[in-house]
Amino acid sequence: QTRYASPTDPLYEAQWHLDISRAKESWDLGVTGKGIKLAIVDDGVQHAHPDLAPNYNPVLSHDYNEGDADPSPGRGNYHGTACAG
Repeated sequence: QTRYASPTDPLYEAQWHLDISRAKESWDLGVTGKGIKLAIVDDGVQHAHPDLAPNYNPVLSHDYNEGDADPSPGRGNYHGTACAG
């Protein structure tokens, strides 16, 4: 049985959602998510964040709160950033 590589993210232990989503089991099966497009429908996505910027596609983005193409968080709402991460 193949085991997943230990994450190198120093904040990995704080990412409890990876345990409840069974990410480790998926990694053991060889599932990486490479080539998958994901849509985040939430308020406030900090698309310039270093973890998100390399995979962010501005052509597919829309801010439904402000009615424009920039989903940057307003009024300190970073929930979408957490979900996208």
